Amino acid sequence: MLLPVLLLRNKGEMKSQEYLPATKYLFGISASPTTLKKLPSMLGLIWDCLVELEISPDSLVDVTEVKSLMIAICRFLLYGARAFTAGQQAISSLGWSPRSGRVVDGLGLAFDAFVKDLPSTVSSDDPFLKKCPGLFGGSFSLAYKKAKRGGADFSRVAHFGEAGIGHNGPPEPESEPAAPKPILDNLKPKNERKKPYILSPTKRFPKDHLVPFLTKGFRLASKAHRRDESGELAAKLLLGGIRGSEVMNFWVNDLTVVNGRIRGYLRSPTLFKEQSGRTRRVELEEKYGLLPRTEIKGKNHAGFKSPALDDDHSARIHWMAGSEEFLGQSFARYILNVRARAMAERRALGHPDHPYLLVFPKSIPHLGIVVGDPYTMSAFRRSWKRAVRRYAKLANLAEMYVAKSLGTTIHAIRHLCGKTHQEDGDGIQTIQIKLHHKSIFSSIVYTLPDHEEIHNAAEKVKERIKTGNFKSEFRHFGTMEESVRTFAESILGGRFRRW
Repeated sequence: MLLPVLLLRNKGEMKSQEYLPATKYLFGISASPTTLKKLPSMLGLIWDCLVELEISPDSLVDVTEVKSLMIAICRFLLYGARAFTAGQQAISSLGWSPRSGRVVDGLGLAFDAFVKDLPSTVSSDDPFLKKCPGLFGGSFSLAYKKAKRGGADFSRVAHFGEAGIGHNGPPEPESEPAAPKPILDNLKPKNERKKPYILSPTKRFPKDHLVPFLTKGFRLASKAHRRDESGELAAKLLLGGIRGSEVMNFWVNDLTVVNGRIRGYLRSPTLFKEQSGRTRRVELEEKYGLLPRTEIKGKNHAGFKSPALDDDHSARIHWMAGSEEFLGQSFARYILNVRARAMAERRALGHPDHPYLLVFPKSIPHLGIVVGDPYTMSAFRRSWKRAVRRYAKLANLAEMYVAKSLGTTIHAIRHLCGKTHQEDGDGIQTIQIKLHHKSIFSSIVYTLPDHEEIHNAAEKVKERIKTGNFKSEFRHFGTMEESVRTFAESILGGRFRRW
């Protein structure tokens, strides 16, 4: 079967939709009849786009330019030409309305079938090939996949009221045009789009200040309330290497004291099953009339960042070694002296019960907070910030304030826990389990040494070299003192050349 090709005029003489089918057949191809019907349309669309964008066809010799052009054409077809501009060229006059992926893919397949058959059948004097020498080295099928995959980055609507182009009728005539979104200018090779990866250690809470901060930072000057109890317990529970938002999801029965030591479990706020056999989501809804904190909006929202849990949607919390008794005492005091009293006062006021561990110990009317309300993440952040400020003043640390770069954020204690587990002799897989990481690579980042640690390690090695603890000589680089001594000995011994 033979294919009619396009006899093309010079670019300056061409306007959109003015390609002319030839009356003679120059070469045959083995494509299907369906492909042959689509190919003239595709070649015409290509030429229309070149004319509208004012691209010289004979300039398409670079592979990257051809690839970018094909991707752009596929996007114009998928989302409608009115939705785009290319550089400074508006292409709305093409009038292309959005087409389904099936249609665009079919056009691309027709072009690729044509190109596949070219090497053995093409005529060297074909006018289309002369004008577009590099175009037939590309693949529209690959361009279609990239255009479809990257379509979310491009708006389907260029003008107000044009959302229905190709679907529900033309745009409103009085609508204002929106700012154009360039296409070809933003198309870059994949290796240029990739951002550099900077490997740097996570900032950890200063270990020397950890215990003094947790014991002194939450003391208040008020005689009525000597401590910020809820903020203090929330901060201490971070010694389990858990996130601050996970602490906000704790129920009272998630923690218990056994032989004076605290035992805790990280449990899914929606899927973990209580002793009643119902999930926490159902338990909250049917017993307390509440929704899980992960599913509500506003001040009571608390996230749960998909930690690695066991089959029963829970996991054991592994506290920083040596802190179990300290935490057990704090937890027992909070239950007896803070939560029990706050919930009793809450019930006396006629407000419903709830199972969350951390609560507001008093009402704050101007904020709409009733005594016993679940403690919020925003309240914890404010409590933490005030505690850091108090401790910095108490310890005379002018440069200590809440900052990620200083390792003084809430999350910085989780970073410290990961590093401490490593220093205690835990392997990376054990640290992964203790921090509830799904990927071991997340745990590796937590254990990276910082610059000061690297410097101290190098200093220790240098001392070992000086004292002769290294048997191998390849590490023993000569010092300035040794060089001077060797030079002096060579002179005094007469072992130098006279010129």
